[in-house]
Amino acid sequence: MPSRGGATARQVCWASVPVWSIGFLSPVPFLVYAIIHRTRRDWAVFAGYLAATVAMVVALGAAGSNDAATAPRNYASTRSSPPTAWTSSAT
Repeated sequence: MPSRGGATARQVCWASVPVWSIGFLSPVPFLVYAIIHRTRRDWAVFAGYLAATVAMVVALGAAGSNDAATAPRNYASTRSSPPTAWTSSAT
């Protein structure tokens, strides 16, 4: 029988998985729990967390970014002509 301190340390480790994985591995502790206990309710909880995590990843992927890294490489080539304020008035 494992010591109480060992069981607590194991629980803390499994509970920390979603924190250090920034939520991407949040279903893992529920998967382990469902594997150990093998009840239908535990598998349903795992499936719910898995679905929520997949939805989060899809939503993050679908959300656009206004970051310079995602901008076109040559912004000037995407414009048909510069605005009039950019044109030279000296001819």
